[in-house]
Amino acid sequence: MGRYDITEKEIRRIADSDEILERGRRYYLNGNVCTIRFFEGTITAKVKGHYGTYDVEIEIDEDSVLDYSCDCPYNGYGCKHIVAVLYKFLNMKEGMIDGKKQSDKPDKHALQWLKDIPITQIQKITTIENMARALEIADAKAVHLKSIDGRAVHACVHDKGQRNVVIEPPHGYFYGALFMARCDCGKGYQIEKCEHIVAVILAALKQAGKEEDVLNYEKNLRNLIKRQSFRSLVGYLDNFGQEKPAAEKMYLFYIKAEKMYGGIMLSVEKAHKLKSGSAGKLATAASKSILENSNNFSEKEISALTLFMHSMQGDEYSYYRSNEKMIKQKFDGALDSEMFSRLREMYSESPASFIGCAFPQAKARIEIALAKDIDAKKDYIFRLSAAIGDKTFQLTNGKYEVMGQNPIWLCIFGDESNAHIFAEMDCRQAEAVKALLAHNEARIGGSKVKEFAIKYMPKLSGIGEIALPGDITSEEICIEPKPRIFITEHGGSPLI
Repeated sequence: MGRYDITEKEIRRIADSDEILERGRRYYLNGNVCTIRFFEGTITAKVKGHYGTYDVEIEIDEDSVLDYSCDCPYNGYGCKHIVAVLYKFLNMKEGMIDGKKQSDKPDKHALQWLKDIPITQIQKITTIENMARALEIADAKAVHLKSIDGRAVHACVHDKGQRNVVIEPPHGYFYGALFMARCDCGKGYQIEKCEHIVAVILAALKQAGKEEDVLNYEKNLRNLIKRQSFRSLVGYLDNFGQEKPAAEKMYLFYIKAEKMYGGIMLSVEKAHKLKSGSAGKLATAASKSILENSNNFSEKEISALTLFMHSMQGDEYSYYRSNEKMIKQKFDGALDSEMFSRLREMYSESPASFIGCAFPQAKARIEIALAKDIDAKKDYIFRLSAAIGDKTFQLTNGKYEVMGQNPIWLCIFGDESNAHIFAEMDCRQAEAVKALLAHNEARIGGSKVKEFAIKYMPKLSGIGEIALPGDITSEEICIEPKPRIFITEHGGSPLI
């Protein structure tokens, strides 16, 4: 059996049913497989279907299919488009793709964009640490080039799981760049390219005919890494045992809240620390500036600011871009509740670091009242308010925002003279609170208010404090338990 030989028995195994097998074979015979490419064990193809053209990708070894996917809406696994591609591949002559001879290496003319990349410029778009890791990945032979042509390089890197990398020639706004690249490790969108992208570009350059140049560059790079490691060691030993002086605080950082259309915006601002000790002009900080100044923060500050960065992506374990401005306008995630808690701790330590906002230790208590309607004296208003410490705030539309999840937080909008107040709600029934706030200021007819109070206010007492009008009184019912004796059998003897 030759290399990469797939049998019809293998295709039957993959097809979800005999019907799909037959429909896929008809697709192949009717010429629905528009394009097919094969490179280093990966088949990529486009298949024309009823509702559009679908992308198919199949990974194979010498005589079996390892993995396969199609972006059609079929809910199963082995769809007719995958079957059609496998039949196409099965019936191609050895080494032939669409009737054209495929060489072991890609067309050099199509890869001119790769050959034009100056190898020595690569280290300018990444860090020395990423370069070192890229060499380790190359040494482990963990880079698999799935396809490489004049339009893109598609590869996967086996490094703590599979990392998918795409590298393209520069175009559009990025025309002056060395190349365009992305990696699903999460770091591939930063200015500094990740180790997986670096490892793939070095492997692709070898395929493009620059193997000797890449090998010389890798050799020089290894020597550079060793020299830098030696200098770092000497620097560490020179300072070993010496007490490091505290770093002078060059910047002051603040948490700022502003009322925007439809809600609140939180941002992290920074300002130069002037000789007088006061702050210079404020500017919105980037994530990178927080990391660079982390040694100047207290534990509570770095805890709050780090979670602020992570919450901008909505996931504590996601990566964020180092040049991303620290601004938040959405606060509906579970991570936001934890962020507010840490900001409250930071506020208790340094309230002067907060501009236009306050995070009191006291929790917000919901108060539910049936109040007399001033306009219609016989009617009543179902009204909710929030008590925070010794202050009470009416929760009217446009004056507050509910944030976070379990526990939920309440932001009471301030004005020019008052700060916006962020307080944790002293109620675990988040959905019930949100539903009641949606019905705040509802009008109840005077003839129905007593019935409403008797029927519903006891339920609502589990959510907040109840305030009834003077003409409706509450009655406390005390039920005295009656003693009873229960006799059961246990092990053949009565048990009381």
